[in-house]
This record gives sequence, structure tokens and C-alpha cells, in this order.
Amino acid sequence: MKVQSVTGFGTARASVHVAACTRQARMLLRGRNKAGGLNIAGLQEFASQSWIAARMSGCDDPFADYVLVQVETGYKEAVKRLRDIKSLHLLQWRETFSGSAAVAVPTARFRSIRMRIPCSIHASMAIALILQADGIIHMLQTMVGLGVLGRGDAYREIDPLVSGIRRMMSGTDSWAPTGCTRRDLVERTDKAIAAVERLTKRQFIERSMFGGVDDICDYFGGYAYRPEFALALDAQTFFKGSGEHKA
Repeated sequence: MKVQSVTGFGTARASVHVAACTRQARMLLRGRNKAGGLNIAGLQEFASQSWIAARMSGCDDPFADYVLVQVETGYKEAVKRLRDIKSLHLLQWRETFSGSAAVAVPTARFRSIRMRIPCSIHASMAIALILQADGIIHMLQTMVGLGVLGRGDAYREIDPLVSGIRRMMSGTDSWAPTGCTRRDLVERTDKAIAAVERLTKRQFIERSMFGGVDDICDYFGGYAYRPEFALALDAQTFFKGSGEHKA
């Protein structure tokens, strides 16, 4: 991968050349359009959305905090899956091909993809994850081609990995800048109410956890920092001590 930084007025952007050898990695980088206008985000769209969310998070926007927690949680889950695949199959790869001159391992054919993206930590996380996944997927597909691993076994590893990375990158699509701050939520201002209603219509959160807009305002307004533990809350935990669970 070749990265060239380009600095100008406004957003600092990088011109990125990414060389990927698998179809799955190229689809994650480019994204794609689906029927009905439901697009799957690629790296460029994800980088732009996460950059905006990071800026708004710095302006005390709790919804931006929330979406970044989702992105970072998805990243950790994908990294864990990558490590699990490596521990399961890398030893098998080494035992099969180490010192073997009789087996010609197929050479990876790389295709270069160029794009300009905002310079951000979340974009860097996504690039690193996609490139690691590209190598692992190529290894598994090579093992299938050489008869070392069954095709079904390989894709039981590949498909969840690719789906997890895609979910991480598409999560930012459910959030939009609202100009609402944590203080607005605490005070339940018109801006806070409008922000909550706008985002719940985009299915930003699971509404069944809450009794209404006021409950959601209290929920997001009550955390001074990123609510890392908020993702694990269920309805019973959230309403514990409130007397009853509002439907």
C-alpha cells in the first residue's frame, strides 16, 4: 500500500493506493450499490462519515460518540475473528507447505485501487483491517485450490469475517449530524427532541429499550464520556429501579 498525504484548505486528505488480491477485499474498499437504493459503504464513504462523527464527538455530540463506539466495537470483533482464523489455519498452512518444493503456491495477483479520503484514525483502522483480511482470505482460498481445505470450511471462515468488516463500515450510515449537544439532551430542548426523532426514524437505536423521546434524552444525556457499556444494556437493566418497564 502506498499512501501520499495531501494537505490543502479545509480537510486534510490522503491519496491512497491500496493493492488487494481478493475479490472480497476489493468489494470492501469500493463498496457497491444494491437493489432498492440500499448501498453498501466502501472505504471512501466510511472514511468521510467517521471523520465527521469524530469532529462532532469533539463538539460534545453524544450520538457521534455512540456511533464511534459501534465502529470501534466492530473493529475489535473483526480483529478477534482474524486472530482466531490465524490460530486455526496458519499452523496448518506452515505444516503443509514449509520446505516443500513439490507444491507451487499460486502467486497473488494484486489490483491497485486509488482513492482520496480524509485523514482519520478510523479510516486507518479500516484500511489495516481490510489488508489483513485480504491476506487471510487469499491464504484460505489457496488452501482450497490445493485441496488442503474444503471450500465449505473456508467460506465458513471468510463470510463472517467479511460481513463483520462490512457491518463496522456501514454503521456510520445510520447516524447524521444534528447539531445536538449533551446539554441539549439533558435540558430536553426542542433541538434535542428533533435530533432524537430524526435518528430513531433512521433506526439508529433499538426503540424497544425506551418508553419515549424523554427516556432517550435521559439515556444519551446522562453519560459524561463515551458510553462504552451502553451497548450492553438491555431493557431490564436500563429500567431497573424505575418501578416499571415502559413499553
